[in-house]
Amino acid sequence: MKPVLLIPTLLLYLSTFQIFITATPSPFTEIRGARSRTLNDPTKEFTAILHKNEKRDWDKVFYSLGYNASNAIIRPRNELSRIFSTDTGLTIRTFDSHIRGFTLTLKRSDAVVLSNFPNIDSIEETHTVHSFVEPITRNDKPNSISSKRIRPRRPPHVHTHRNPSKRTPFKLQRNAPWNLHRISTSSPPVYSKHRKPNSFDFRYPPTAGEGVDIYILDTGINVNHVDFGGRARVLYSAFDDDGEDVAGHGTHIAGTTASHTYGVAKLATILGIKVFHSLNNSTSASIINGLSHAIAHHNTRKTSPDFKGSVVNLSLGIFKPSALFKQTIEDALEAGMHIAVAAGNSGTDACGVFPAGWSREMAVVSVGATDEGDGRAWFSNFGGCVDVLAPGVGVVSTSNDGTTMEKQGTSVACPHVVGVIATELVSRPDLMLDPRGMKEWILSRSIPSVRTPPEGQLLLNNGFR
Repeated sequence: MKPVLLIPTLLLYLSTFQIFITATPSPFTEIRGARSRTLNDPTKEFTAILHKNEKRDWDKVFYSLGYNASNAIIRPRNELSRIFSTDTGLTIRTFDSHIRGFTLTLKRSDAVVLSNFPNIDSIEETHTVHSFVEPITRNDKPNSISSKRIRPRRPPHVHTHRNPSKRTPFKLQRNAPWNLHRISTSSPPVYSKHRKPNSFDFRYPPTAGEGVDIYILDTGINVNHVDFGGRARVLYSAFDDDGEDVAGHGTHIAGTTASHTYGVAKLATILGIKVFHSLNNSTSASIINGLSHAIAHHNTRKTSPDFKGSVVNLSLGIFKPSALFKQTIEDALEAGMHIAVAAGNSGTDACGVFPAGWSREMAVVSVGATDEGDGRAWFSNFGGCVDVLAPGVGVVSTSNDGTTMEKQGTSVACPHVVGVIATELVSRPDLMLDPRGMKEWILSRSIPSVRTPPEGQLLLNNGFR
């Protein structure tokens, strides 16, 4: 899997896997010194992925690449992540789970040379990753809805089913926020002048995602929030910390997926993977690292008798295609993990944002955002790379300080889909390891209610209308 930007040389094609295990390599510095330089040869951070058959210790791996990197710092809270320093002052950071890789700062010409070593599967420039959350203004709040959108009366609490002879049992939450109400009914929420924000009804199956694992790759999670009821824990942090959520974004997202009051799948297990230091500060290497740990944990869980499926929330994206990021997502899908991704907040074609831009070729579910009147949110990306839309304006959920907060964005819409997938996995065990089939099922149950043209855009629904 060599990215196009890195040109293989004859060495790659003539080498075999056995050669790099037994042969003593030429020092990388010697090859580097023999290579001609150009004036346009900037220094960048690169992410390298090892060949899947490279199992040696890191010091031996780096020696095979010409680096003397025997001194390593093992992160106290993360024994699988190490920081190596070479005798030339180069810093190399490793990650080691489903995927083994490392990051280092190089000139582009040096990265091309590094790509030619047979134990390097692929290498590319590290990308900046963004979370898709929008600032809230006073006019954005749901209770400021135009009088033209107010219904004269509330729709009756009637459960309907395609087969009128059968009634699917459900639970009714009376104190739900508008966004949960919207995904379990056929009509937008009804506002009145004196109505409180959390006074809507939400219908959901009694199983509510029980036993399903939800992976939140974000800013961390406040696992002690009372609304999680002890079902949340930090699985991994890409940084040397305990996964604490300083920014608050990850706790909010986790709350929408599975908290007691604000969540869709109220009994699911929440697994936090911290890949953002701050709200909008991450890299493709951190995301690949975090997703790799999710895949490894999922593969272990698949052997457990109580395993019911895995769902990944990616409320994030990059604005350039990344072969390494794409391959990691493909690995997760092939392992049977279900993935929902935010479509982006640029108000433009979602096909230019990734991973949403891969949704037409992969089984990821790309999610746009709607407002409380079923219009596409003004910030939401759109187009053929958006599969379904979900509430994403003025959404109240859990906060990192133990209370609640209001956020909006396609970041906020995405966890609704994750929650619905988790709920469906309990009733559809045949789709447990079938992301493509689950995507088709979720879209088949959604309703063409988005009012913003073009017609036919799907709005998420959990099966209760």
